[in-house]
Amino acid sequence: MTKAEIIIACWSDWVLPQDAVCEVIARVGRKHELGLALINQSLHNGQLQMMLIAPDGTPTLFSKTECEGRTIHAPLNPREGTRIEPYEPGQHFVRGVVKLAFPATPAAAADRQLPAADESEPAARAEESMPELAPPTESPRVEPVPPPEPVPAADMRDRARGPQQPPETRELASVDVQPQPQPPVSKLSGKQWVPVAYARRPDELHAMGITGASEALAGESKTAPDCAKPLTARYIEKLLRELKVFPKAHRGSKQRPK
Repeated sequence: MTKAEIIIACWSDWVLPQDAVCEVIARVGRKHELGLALINQSLHNGQLQMMLIAPDGTPTLFSKTECEGRTIHAPLNPREGTRIEPYEPGQHFVRGVVKLAFPATPAAAADRQLPAADESEPAARAEESMPELAPPTESPRVEPVPPPEPVPAADMRDRARGPQQPPETRELASVDVQPQPQPPVSKLSGKQWVPVAYARRPDELHAMGITGASEALAGESKTAPDCAKPLTARYIEKLLRELKVFPKAHRGSKQRPK
């Protein structure tokens, strides 16, 4: 019956037996007895070599027959006391391959045998296993978009003014708005106009004195739109004295002769 093999460990250089035992046991799921059985099986069938370095440094490479008469023993912790029986003084080393052999199943053997009669059978099975390709789908047809119609110039002007503007507002905007006439200014009499004119610039007129202020207001009354007629300076001075906006001048007292 055909056997299948799995490589558990492989060393191309010489290693200590305790290191080899630890690695094999770790590779088989920390099963101590199985690991020792596999490493001794490989030692006895020639897959694993063994060498002894004597205390004087002399190396001895054991043959396959000599390896069959030796056995590797190890405790649960192989690093604490791995030994080779029968006992020999010196240090042992091993190298090679540790394999796990097991009977091949009929299905596995049949898969490894290629049919000689019909060479096209693997290709046929490969074709059957290939998934069927979906038929290509037609891309949706895109209808051509007609070009936009030309917009009249009047509509373009309306759009430029703003689409949110109603037609009534656009019609009002196109009409020229005439300025509204200002209401006529009321004409004031001289007695009414002088207090109003003085209140427009009191600081300036007060600095001129009553005489200068009267002359300035008299000149202004000639062109003022709210003054009914031009006024004289003497008349304006009289009205300013009545308003008491200027201090009264103190005249010196005359002594009568004795």
